[in-house]
Amino acid sequence: MGDARGEEIVLNRSKAGGRGAGRGGGGGPAGGDQKFGGGGNKAKPTTDLRKLEKQSGLDEDESSVNLKVISREVAQAIQKGRSEKKLTQTQLAQKINERESVVKDYERCIGTPNQQILAKMERALGIKLRGAGVGDPIEPRHPKK
Repeated sequence: MGDARGEEIVLNRSKAGGRGAGRGGGGGPAGGDQKFGGGGNKAKPTTDLRKLEKQSGLDEDESSVNLKVISREVAQAIQKGRSEKKLTQTQLAQKINERESVVKDYERCIGTPNQQILAKMERALGIKLRGAGVGDPIEPRHPKK
């Protein structure tokens, strides 16, 4: 039958395979060869019109993509109003509680117009940026009694 001690077990460590293969060797999770930030498959939003047309599935001859972008007239009105108030892009951004990049993008006709941001710019600059009469001065509101 055998001893009371049981059977002897011999462990052999080989360099190839197995979890205990040593430091940084194997190809498993303990292998240490995973890349930082790897495996992410997040798509970033794009503002490139050509890419958006391709993503929408329209051919080149079909030009019925209705994407709203900031008009050149609005961008020029923002620049003019800002220069008349002697504000930098950073100062205007701080005044309307937005990032400086938002103001820069609006002045470069990049991105989709946000009505809330345009309303804040209208109040800060004192000019119309939406509807008819873009660039016209806005008459101040009368305070409530």
